[in-house]
Amino acid sequence: MKSLKRSAVAAAIASALICPLAAHAAGVMNLGTVNANVKKNSQERSSDSSVMTEKKKLATTQTVKTVSKSSISLFGPDAGGMQALSILPNVEISSYNASSVSSRSTISMRGLKVGWNSIPGDLETNAITTELDGIPLNSLNQGTGWHSPEVPIGSLMAGTNVIQGPGNPDTHWYDSLGGTINFIPVQPTAHANTQISLSGGSFDTNVISAVHNTGEIDGWSTVIGLAHAGSHSIRKTSDVWPSNTYQLYVKTKKTFAGGSFSAGAYAINNDELRPNMIPLVPNSEIHVDGLNGSGPLYSQQTTGFYSALPQSVWWKHNYVKDYMAWSHLHLDLSPTLRLSNSIWFRNGNIYHHRVNTGYDAGSTTNVENYHEHSYNLGDKVVFDQAIGDTNLVSFGGWLIMAKARSNYLGYAPTLGYHNYNPAAVYFNTTYSTYSSAFIQDAIKLTPSLKIVPGISVNGFQTDWVNNSYTETLHLYPNGVPTDPNFSYDTNPNASSNFLKTEPSIGINWKLSKGMAVFANYGIAYQNPTAGNYDNYPIDISTLQPVRAATYDLGWRFAGEHVLGLKRMTASLEYFHTKMDHQTIPRNIAGSPVTTFGYGAATLQGVDAQFSGDLDTHWSGFANFGWLKSNWDSFFSTTNNTYYNGYPVSNSPSTTFNAGASYKWYLSTSAITTTLWDQYTGHSYLWDNNNGAPTNQQTPAYNLVNLSISDDTRVFNHLIPGLKYATVSLRVLNLLDKKYNSTEYISSGGYFGTTSTGYIIANPGAPRSLYLTVTASF
Repeated sequence: MKSLKRSAVAAAIASALICPLAAHAAGVMNLGTVNANVKKNSQERSSDSSVMTEKKKLATTQTVKTVSKSSISLFGPDAGGMQALSILPNVEISSYNASSVSSRSTISMRGLKVGWNSIPGDLETNAITTELDGIPLNSLNQGTGWHSPEVPIGSLMAGTNVIQGPGNPDTHWYDSLGGTINFIPVQPTAHANTQISLSGGSFDTNVISAVHNTGEIDGWSTVIGLAHAGSHSIRKTSDVWPSNTYQLYVKTKKTFAGGSFSAGAYAINNDELRPNMIPLVPNSEIHVDGLNGSGPLYSQQTTGFYSALPQSVWWKHNYVKDYMAWSHLHLDLSPTLRLSNSIWFRNGNIYHHRVNTGYDAGSTTNVENYHEHSYNLGDKVVFDQAIGDTNLVSFGGWLIMAKARSNYLGYAPTLGYHNYNPAAVYFNTTYSTYSSAFIQDAIKLTPSLKIVPGISVNGFQTDWVNNSYTETLHLYPNGVPTDPNFSYDTNPNASSNFLKTEPSIGINWKLSKGMAVFANYGIAYQNPTAGNYDNYPIDISTLQPVRAATYDLGWRFAGEHVLGLKRMTASLEYFHTKMDHQTIPRNIAGSPVTTFGYGAATLQGVDAQFSGDLDTHWSGFANFGWLKSNWDSFFSTTNNTYYNGYPVSNSPSTTFNAGASYKWYLSTSAITTTLWDQYTGHSYLWDNNNGAPTNQQTPAYNLVNLSISDDTRVFNHLIPGLKYATVSLRVLNLLDKKYNSTEYISSGGYFGTTSTGYIIANPGAPRSLYLTVTASF
């Protein structure tokens, strides 16, 4: 009933805001000359639906970066916008198969995270907001409430905008502690065109995609995209570990004299069988046929770097299904007032089924079914009011309501337990209402100096409801089983309501046409995740929202005919983030109790970027990231020990990317060859045995990659309507470097061993080759 009431309220709000405005839009055909200040601000704001230009970056007070469609394509056909983020400084993508769009991965950006890679000890696992076309994708309450397969495959992407740090109030969301990443899909165009791509390559990869733009028809233009990507695991095993993702996207847009209206929809269906982690060195208890088995010892040293346990011993099946629809309305209400409104609905499903007969055979829960179903309804309104030529006041807010059901059943068929009579029942529902009201003022102090102070007031209301007892009685009508092996969640319901003020300020001083310096400072809060509410006897009143305070200092340049280069862009930034009220959950082997480590941390570092064109043939890029992150205070409740000053785990200390391209022009072709290098420095291991950070380092690694693509018209006379074809070869990890994407020190719980303190890992992908043929009509 609560969710129905909230949905009704949200629908009423949306109808009240949108319907009259959309109806009015048809009559707003000519308002005269719109104030230039209003126009300029809309150009400088990070767009929902277009990649920021260098001109926009020069004008903003915020720390922004972009990833182009051409950069996304470098990572192969089985990659998406997420994989390509690793081409930016201080960004790492980690997972059990980080190079594939259909496998779940984690983004680390300046030491803060979003996503899921099964590794404990992250400073904050939901500290970056991800968007699609400007619509937030993160779950409101789950600590791992965003999954990377939701990002479109590369052929459906136009590019990516990245805001680092909290950002201005008009672009800030509920998870934007460390930044906001907007994955921008392909957009409607004025002229009709079609692209069809077919790809194949290593690990039985097969990818097919099609994008069709209708062009403008009666003032409306529409784009439709669909894609399928399939592959097998990078691990070497006699079993088959397939992963598949299916994506469908559509967006239509109408531009009129007083603004524009667009509506979009997106659906993904992703499923994968994923392999398990592997010890670095042999452990006498861990065998390929199970715990204390008779087969060979299972480790990278003994069974092979990329080996995996057979499915008869361990396997997991993951599903990610997402359906969403949204609209954007931009409307000039007067020559000095512009309205921007977005409304959306999102339905998400996460499901995993795990069978662990080899390392948890005696447990009553060696099989588990977990399903999370969530939906949210949101609306965001921004007004831009020009006051003369020197002030632009932006004000508005957003309201999001969500419901998330989290259902877990554990059982062991060999011991007489099944899905319909499980040994463990953990069901709960979380209701969330988040809101924000904000105002900011872009003040032009001089023609070259701009300051943007702002403030927002954010509300976080959470109601956590334990449904486990009700579900238990549904499964067992005669009452709760007296079986001592049976368990269900007995934690009481919990609620919280936080109201926090988030100030910010940014400055941009344009030193010349192509050079600017900037600085910004902002404070952001995040609601405690749902896992914190599912505990007893923890005093819920002691919980506090996570707090991040960030300042950046930077320099940007974009120009032509500089230092012998035809075109050059460069930037240099220093950042400093202080995180407070951190909780890190962990599980001890053999114990169902979740304990927490508490702490505060400081992250600081440098980002440097360069790109340039020497002439029409040669071009290149390079960037460098340096990160220093330490716990100011960290107390482990596992061993009652302080770890103050220890480094934060699981983020690389340095990153370096550099590449060069050469374009060779023929009478019917343009061949582009790109060779680039990616270096990832050491990170620090998390010790899950002590529930604490360590000073122990993971090895650094270096990957060399090659891309060759040919845009040719040689087939035009054979295929009617063909404008050109593109044949591309991508070779990732050209030198076949062996490296681990993730590592941590185990408490023994993962493999069920009595021994502790050994390292388990997910290996990174070996050398892989992909061939793609694209026809453009």
